[in-house]
Amino acid sequence: MKEKKCYQFIERHFQCGYKMTAISSILSKNEDIEKLSANVRSVHMVSLYLLGYALAESFDKDLKKYFSKYIKSLNNKITSWYDFRYTWFLTALFHDIASCKENIDENNTMENIQYFEDVLRSKENIYNYTLQNGKKFIPRFSEDYILQYLSKRKEDMKLDHGIIAGYHFFESIYREYEQKLGNKEMQIEKINNDRILLWDRSHMDHFAFIADAIISHNIWFGYLDRNEYIEKWNYDRYPLNFILCLLDTVEPVKRFCENEKSKLKYKQVLENISIIQNGRRSIKISWNGWLENMNNEAFEKWKSNIKELDEWMDIEVKELDKKEFLILNW
Repeated sequence: MKEKKCYQFIERHFQCGYKMTAISSILSKNEDIEKLSANVRSVHMVSLYLLGYALAESFDKDLKKYFSKYIKSLNNKITSWYDFRYTWFLTALFHDIASCKENIDENNTMENIQYFEDVLRSKENIYNYTLQNGKKFIPRFSEDYILQYLSKRKEDMKLDHGIIAGYHFFESIYREYEQKLGNKEMQIEKINNDRILLWDRSHMDHFAFIADAIISHNIWFGYLDRNEYIEKWNYDRYPLNFILCLLDTVEPVKRFCENEKSKLKYKQVLENISIIQNGRRSIKISWNGWLENMNNEAFEKWKSNIKELDEWMDIEVKELDKKEFLILNW
């Protein structure tokens, strides 16, 4: 079963990094794990993770330059303070982890209300976090906006999976590091003869940016119907948030296979779509006409979502006359 294998892939990555507390804090019951490991979202998260790796050259230097303005390195002599692969695996393989809890119904009302209350009571969150350089971390949206958004979703019998996941991610991983480090800035833990594990307080700065991207990645502009202008996602101002929103929209597995009536296999979708780097700050998306014919409704929805990216992101979408590929520039 592809979904189960993908969920196991996600677990192994968090286990290897000794960060399983981030997952276990939100998937606290076997039925949660079973639900997610039988869902297309597990495949989507792994596909998104691999897509980010494939396009890493498009983002790596820019993200490192951005982080270097905020994150104080404590351990340059031991290991690099930044690695795109580390940042991206935590972001991509966690961003939809709470999707199995999103729908509120008579079977899970009390449990999901508890997750809602956990967010309201959370003390270890990015809105209270101070970076290691002494400056307060400033998330993309205010806490007031996020909590109002979450409350509105609850009224519509939904729990926003991005907000829930982002809060749980930061709280659980922050506590883990606090317990390991105590008053120290850094601790080296020997795992076996071949491997050491580094606990570095500056990593928590990375976690704040990752949590912010996860919290905000599913926000629908205008959903609260408040009379305020919401700035489009800008790559230079919020690169990690931008990358997650962009690739989450482009990744095709979720769109083509989330409908239970879809007869398409994951492999068929991925084999008939190409997403490649097209120069600096540019990607090219092309497809095989077979895929369009097999599921035209899903195809048109996927393509339409990509073409509408410029409505909420600072991005240029070009569809050439041939109409078998799109160029995205930012």
